[in-house]
Amino acid sequence: LLSLGPPKFDLFVTTSFGRSMGETLSLESAPPQPPPQAPQEGVTVEVQCGHTGQTVVVSEWRDQLITGSWTASQLQVAIEGRTGVHRRCQHLLFAGRGIHGSTTLERAVGCDLRQLPGRRVRVHLHVDRTHFPQRLGPFDVCNVPIPPHEFELPKIFEESKKNGFYWQLDPASLTGTGVMGP
Repeated sequence: LLSLGPPKFDLFVTTSFGRSMGETLSLESAPPQPPPQAPQEGVTVEVQCGHTGQTVVVSEWRDQLITGSWTASQLQVAIEGRTGVHRRCQHLLFAGRGIHGSTTLERAVGCDLRQLPGRRVRVHLHVDRTHFPQRLGPFDVCNVPIPPHEFELPKIFEESKKNGFYWQLDPASLTGTGVMGP
């Protein structure tokens, strides 16, 4: 009998150059994908963000067209990727009614989405800022006087410029700057 032991997870930090807000997803697993169905025409979901006043347009996620058979849970993953709002803190509304869990877009709207002009649906996003992780912040950037010689940097290669790299800082250096208590 072969025992592999508990699963191991490697978490790493990449540089954020060229990334936009919301490109990093939470570490939770995505809701299960729907079973394969007959090809459907995609729909465009306009998400009216109550916390920013902006409208975010989502028509596909990870190379999959959004269709009327998408559930609220699946749509929340795509919205999290575009807005940075964690899916547990999203409340989606259509025509004043909540859209939750396994409710499909077509069921929430109440008709075949292919009948809609331009196959567009507008949902409203209310953000629950009282629960983690949206409760965090707001954050401000501030200067911390850490001299460059305190950082332990790896050799920088083209690959690390492209994909990011690790660096280390001695905890004593952080304590001396007031970033971290003794």
